[in-house]
Amino acid sequence: MVGADTCGFNDNADEVLCNRWMQLSAFVSFYRNHNTYAALPQEPYRWESVANASCIAIAARYSLLPYWYTLFANSPMADLPPARVLSCEFPNEPELFTVDR
Repeated sequence: MVGADTCGFNDNADEVLCNRWMQLSAFVSFYRNHNTYAALPQEPYRWESVANASCIAIAARYSLLPYWYTLFANSPMADLPPARVLSCEFPNEPELFTVDR
């Protein structure tokens, strides 16, 4: 389980950076907005656009939880990692072996 200190830790984040960071971080396993005492506050509610984008991203995150739960529950039984490359999931489709975008 990994994740970043969303919106940054040591420096100040502006509205646009924090907005994009909140959207991206919703799709990694560890999701928190955290910074040092010396930095300006960067909570999502400080900017309306960040609050709205965060609500949408968090809703998408929660809608995926049953999918992630199933992947993690099945992982030890199938002896496979929860997140897999396409060629592992679909071994009979060789055109997926070189997909990297």
